[in-house]
Amino acid sequence: PHVIKRILNVIRDGKLNWYPNINNTELTKKISKYNSVHIDQVQYFSSSDSLHEYIVRAFIDESDIVLSISPTYDNFRAVAESNGAKVQFYDLDNSFDLNFSQLNKDLKIIKPKVVYIVNPNNPTGTIYDSKDLFKLIEKNKKILFIVDEAYFEFSNQTLSSHISELENLLISRTFSKAFALASFRIGYLISCSKNIEIINRIRNPKNISLFAQEAAIAALDDINYTKDYVKSVKTAKSNFMKFLKKLDWMEPIDGKGNFIFIKLSSLQLKTDFINYLKKNKIF
Repeated sequence: PHVIKRILNVIRDGKLNWYPNINNTELTKKISKYNSVHIDQVQYFSSSDSLHEYIVRAFIDESDIVLSISPTYDNFRAVAESNGAKVQFYDLDNSFDLNFSQLNKDLKIIKPKVVYIVNPNNPTGTIYDSKDLFKLIEKNKKILFIVDEAYFEFSNQTLSSHISELENLLISRTFSKAFALASFRIGYLISCSKNIEIINRIRNPKNISLFAQEAAIAALDDINYTKDYVKSVKTAKSNFMKFLKKLDWMEPIDGKGNFIFIKLSSLQLKTDFINYLKKNKIF
């Protein structure tokens, strides 16, 4: 409601023929305050997908190896490959967990330029312990780690307090999930000031629309609304999990995102289940 009110005021102001604010200090201050980091350690972008594109342009050269913890959100893989990087996948185990000790050893063999990790992971909901992630990143300072925290508000687990000591860490965030502003296309980066400065050299500040900036400001001004929403989603999810666990033909996995990952025993069962959902207009 706060977002709608602010957007209507923007329209009434009659400034739609103006270019967007190219240095919105009000927004960056609110993002930095929300994440308890310095203002020079954040930057906003027209979606986290757009941020991925800038990261690839700024830090990845052609033929560099990018390691993606898999299965996961596929956008970064697509962007990296389209820019000539060689993407390799590092699979989670059968329980969708990540063996950090083995990964640390394998990094010395694979020698990637970048490692992409979504936490909590999409689509499995897997949550990686911040302590394990910190140790991994600290031990491999020559590798750039991109930790995508799109579902941070649902897990409340983040590495943002370590960005000053981990210069090889980039944290990707979005307003699309907990803030429910997906159509506005706005996200942000949390990293050390040095990395922010590097990416600002190629960032086009006009590409973040007036509406997106104003919507993000309004959402951050009404943070209790988002917190209440997250709480209600978690409650609904918990109740839904109890129902799913009573079904003997599926194995629901209770991750830390705002979704539930379900294992089914056969391709035919998956197909039948998806078709059943479609008939009931559930997508």
